[in-house]
Amino acid sequence: MFRPIIVFRVKLIDENAMDLATEAVIYTLEEVRNKMHIPGQVENWNVIYDLGGIKNMMDLPVSAIKKIVTNL
Repeated sequence: MFRPIIVFRVKLIDENAMDLATEAVIYTLEEVRNKMHIPGQVENWNVIYDLGGIKNMMDLPVSAIKKIVTNL
């Protein structure tokens, strides 16, 4: 359906390197917007948060996810 899919593997987000993670997300989103959107054909994308490897809710890097979602 011409929709780019972005997958964030939450297990790999390092809360100690939030600035770097945020820059990586912004770069990725800009690349999708600039190179993968075709007016009239590709105008949206899907974002998947892969929670594989997270044993319980207490292991989620909540501040990291919140910052990423804010940038989306």
